[in-house]
Amino acid sequence: MRAADYLDPNEQAYVEQKSTVTIAILKEIWMPYWGGTGQEPIGIEHDFASGIAKELGINIEYKGFDTIEALLNAVSTGKADMAIGFGQTLAREGKFLFSQPVYENVRVIWLRDKAMEEKPFASLKWVCIQGTSYCEILKDRGYPNIIMARNYSSSVEMIRQGIADATVTNYVSLNHYLSQKRLALGKVIFDPDLGVQTNRILINKNEPLLLSAINKVIDADKEGLTENKLNSADVYFLNDQANLNILRNENVNPVVRYTIQDDLFPMSYWDEKEKKYKGYVHDLLERISTKSILKFEFVPAYGRDVEDMLRHGKVDLIPSFNMTYVDDRYFIHTGRYTDIQFGYIETTRPYTTPITGILDRTGKFNAYIAVQKNLSDVKVYRSMYDLEQALEKGDITHGLLNKVLINQMLLDGHQDAFKLSPLTEGQDLRVDMTMLVRKDARGLQNMLQKVLATFSQQEIDEIKGAYDRVTVYFGYDKQKVLIYALIILCGLLSIGLILTLSLSRLRGKLRSSEALLPK
Repeated sequence: MRAADYLDPNEQAYVEQKSTVTIAILKEIWMPYWGGTGQEPIGIEHDFASGIAKELGINIEYKGFDTIEALLNAVSTGKADMAIGFGQTLAREGKFLFSQPVYENVRVIWLRDKAMEEKPFASLKWVCIQGTSYCEILKDRGYPNIIMARNYSSSVEMIRQGIADATVTNYVSLNHYLSQKRLALGKVIFDPDLGVQTNRILINKNEPLLLSAINKVIDADKEGLTENKLNSADVYFLNDQANLNILRNENVNPVVRYTIQDDLFPMSYWDEKEKKYKGYVHDLLERISTKSILKFEFVPAYGRDVEDMLRHGKVDLIPSFNMTYVDDRYFIHTGRYTDIQFGYIETTRPYTTPITGILDRTGKFNAYIAVQKNLSDVKVYRSMYDLEQALEKGDITHGLLNKVLINQMLLDGHQDAFKLSPLTEGQDLRVDMTMLVRKDARGLQNMLQKVLATFSQQEIDEIKGAYDRVTVYFGYDKQKVLIYALIILCGLLSIGLILTLSLSRLRGKLRSSEALLPK
């Protein structure tokens, strides 16, 4: 349906006569909202502006300004017709015409340091961008120490340098900046009392027909009547919208329980020295929790089948799973987000016939690897210790295992028992990994897909790379030892009970036999 089909004659005549709409924007880059005036228009604001303009059949012209305040002043004085992506606040009432809501953002608090969370927020130094509604939020909360920044970059720099302690922002701006700059995360807090930011188009007060025409486009878009959906394909924007869906969907719990097989360094392992679970899977989920409203609770497997735990609702997520072995009868996945690289090691002992041992601690790799590498004589080992022993005893000549574990073996001083195999040259094997959820968890799947899309490959590699060269103190937590001990004890008691019952029956039969003998 064309706009002509739902605009009245006055609106249609106005659009035809107007031909070009002037949109006030910032001169500088504020991605992902706006890419600056020195290049082809890009960003979320341009996505919505071009969508509305295409629907109305008019041209758009961008006019750049140095600050938010100058931008808004241009719209109120008629130097520009409108500006996209601003809230309707008390301070702006009477100065502009406000369109219907165009999109919303989830507001969050970003603290410079995790320790700041323990302090009264009123005692912190807050920074906001002058002219934005976030400054009004801070004033409404009665915070006495508010610093005005010229732009988003300046506000973040103040936090980095300790000039300010905190700011109110949204997931779109924060996630983009943190992903690009690789800053220390501090602490991101989702506060429901902050509500959501409802973004509209601010229009000059002398343009009521422009307002009514744009509102009709927005209404038509909600009904699916526009030729093109008003939206943005920006990954940070889509992640933010997925967070909004979680907030409004009572069937999706933002607290996600997850598990992973025991002792899977570098993905997950118990660090005996620090007495806690570590690994890049836990670090990745912690980073995801800063980029979304999702919060994660780890449920150790303690020897249980993790797929059974997921299928029966004991957990909601397996965050690291071989994509080749997803059972689509019960599960759906997020798509590939990383891979595991396997490499070869070779014994230093002489041998005539090569025999390869595969370290497969989950049972989800050996068949796939054997096919991919065209291996026929293969032995499978479930622990690093068993593979090392087999290599030292000569049971195998080569080992195929996670490259990070090879680095760990070198760090642990095992280089005399093996050498890096020339077979690795040009033959490295990569196994695609995904996150697994139950088939009925479409909302969680969508949220994870959207937030994972905000991670660059470099960001994922940095999280994983933290475990390339670490000193690992492997061990078992006390609860794990206790559970295993109880399982063994129960097994022994069961065997003892069976033996006792068997002996009792045997004695009974012997007594019966003796009673029947002639005296």
